Amino acid sequence: ISGILTWQIGEMELTSISAYVDADKDYLDSNNASPTDYLRVGQYPRTDEFVQEIRLAGESGDLLWTVGAFYFNFDVDNHNPLFFPSGILPLLGGFFGSIGGQDLATTPFESDSVTNQEKESIAGYGQIEYAFTDQLTGIAGLRFEHEDVNLEYEQIRNSVISTIWLGPADVFNEDLNGDDAVIDEDYLSGTLGLN
Repeated sequence: ISGILTWQIGEMELTSISAYVDADKDYLDSNNASPTDYLRVGQYPRTDEFVQEIRLAGESGDLLWTVGAFYFNFDVDNHNPLFFPSGILPLLGGFFGSIGGQDLATTPFESDSVTNQEKESIAGYGQIEYAFTDQLTGIAGLRFEHEDVNLEYEQIRNSVISTIWLGPADVFNEDLNGDDAVIDEDYLSGTLGLN
């Protein structure tokens, strides 16, 4: 869903730009290119996104000006399961032995990886353009932005067999990984030029 609204306020124009996305995807693929049901891969992202911009523009003689604010919020949850319905090596039953009475090669198992990413950005900006002559215009602008990003990732093993074949589960988040899992930054940029 998106929309643009404008209002005329005297000699100024106020513009609002809004957009919202709520998207879910369910995907499961048996992608081993054989008649054997060997490997299934799933993708299940859930995405929410919201964008809002408000801009005010006007002019006074040879001067054009614009000021505005921008907000962006993004949240995605995704899990990617792996299914081995016939075990990881169904043709080698008994070759690798067993554990707990389960054959290491032919016992079905699954694994999952779960990811969450959240991002929030807030910005303010302004720009002026001044026409010195019909052929020469000066432009100056400034933008400030604050950005917060948080990333979490977790692998899930459902059995000892899945851990043996795929390795131990891995976890990545702010509690364990500190600043590597987050972004909390301020940005300042500008423009200055002649056209």
